[in-house]
Amino acid sequence: MNEPASGSDPAQGKVLLYNPAAPHYQMPLGVLAVGTALRRAGFAVEVLDGRLHRPGARELAEKLDGTLMVGVSVLSGRPIIDALRFTRQVKSVTAQVPVVWGGWHPSLLPGQCLEEPTVDYVISGPGEEAAVTLAESLAGDGGIDDIPGLARRDPDGAIRSSKSQLPTAPPAVDYGLLEMEPYWTPRNSRTLDYIASQGCPFNCAFCSDPAVYHHRWRAASPEQVVAELAELVARHRLERVAFLDDMFYLKPQRAEAIGKGLLGLATPVKWSATFRASQLAEMDETLLALLVRSGLDQMVVGAESGSDRLLASIDKRLTAEQILESARRLSRHGVRPAYGFITGLPGETAEDRRATEEMVFRIGEAHPHAFTPIFFYTPYPGSRLTAEAGEAGTDLPASLEEWGNNDFFSAERSGALTRAEIARVRRLNFYSHYARLAPPIPLPVRPLAALARVRRRTRRLGFPWEKWLLSWRRAPVE
Repeated sequence: MNEPASGSDPAQGKVLLYNPAAPHYQMPLGVLAVGTALRRAGFAVEVLDGRLHRPGARELAEKLDGTLMVGVSVLSGRPIIDALRFTRQVKSVTAQVPVVWGGWHPSLLPGQCLEEPTVDYVISGPGEEAAVTLAESLAGDGGIDDIPGLARRDPDGAIRSSKSQLPTAPPAVDYGLLEMEPYWTPRNSRTLDYIASQGCPFNCAFCSDPAVYHHRWRAASPEQVVAELAELVARHRLERVAFLDDMFYLKPQRAEAIGKGLLGLATPVKWSATFRASQLAEMDETLLALLVRSGLDQMVVGAESGSDRLLASIDKRLTAEQILESARRLSRHGVRPAYGFITGLPGETAEDRRATEEMVFRIGEAHPHAFTPIFFYTPYPGSRLTAEAGEAGTDLPASLEEWGNNDFFSAERSGALTRAEIARVRRLNFYSHYARLAPPIPLPVRPLAALARVRRRTRRLGFPWEKWLLSWRRAPVE
């Protein structure tokens, strides 16, 4: 995973990579991984991020001049809409440049992506090797048969594809392909997004990771991780590293080695990662203390539900008590967690929803500064729940546009909850957000934070006049 040199000999040709607009500002690590592989193979690579810049027709025509191919990384949900917009814009400028889609949605539904006439090729699974082989074939007018993970349309309209292959370690990432500052400004810190491992051995029913990584977990060695981060922290004067691994903590010895390595950095850095509540509840507290000393101060924890019955039904391998125990431990060690919950899951009952609501309150008692957002369930392609829903006759998104308008903010579309239930979830999210704020709290927000803490302690969510007042004050003037 050592970062390659930024320069490259563009003798092979030029490739343009696009990251579609999305409601977050994480660095586009998937795009960077593909760009790094292409640059190492001798291609000139340019990365465009739709969250930061959308070129007009003239600018795009200049960028496409002499371009060998255009790659677009596509997540299910909102990014699909911008991916379609950009892909169609490319083809309106020149129909000659091949467009290749890769990423999560093409990996899960390659045939659907190829139904879009402006998409020429789809790469399923980790796409670094396939992208290089395809680019070399296009540059040399060679054949494209048997490229791992590549799908395309035959002249008769039939879809031809080959099976993807999983590398044995996470791909290298050349951060020199990005201008870093635009990603720091919205987050108010010099934060580096980083992946030290990929995949997950668990089988949560709502998750599509098993369909892409087949329960495999691949990881860089602790020595590689620490050496690369030491260089990046020093070069970019980083304040924080955000590990975006699906499963950072799988082997305690590995986590310990990374913690000790980060503890020895010349410049201390804060860091965050994803953990399972069951792991935290059982983790040796000496190890947790070591990780905290090394800079761990924030954590993402997938809780999903406060109902043991529902947790078992989605194969979470987790109990409500383990969630609470993890909150108690993190509070003792001063780590601020974000516990994500999902409501509207198939089979969820009113009793299950009450259990989740009560869990949010109890986490607030165990850890006053824990973040506990509740998201609305939405089917994700490739997951067991989505497959079961389709088999049961549920109407699922059937086109790219429908998948693009399908996300966990759109509760009204799912039909799983009533308007009153949706309103109560949003009310709970509102008060939980303000109740968990830690000093220094801005003076104008202090009264709202104090009232939210009272609401959380007394479990009273009715007549949310504070929420109405804040919405009215923020309403645009007509």
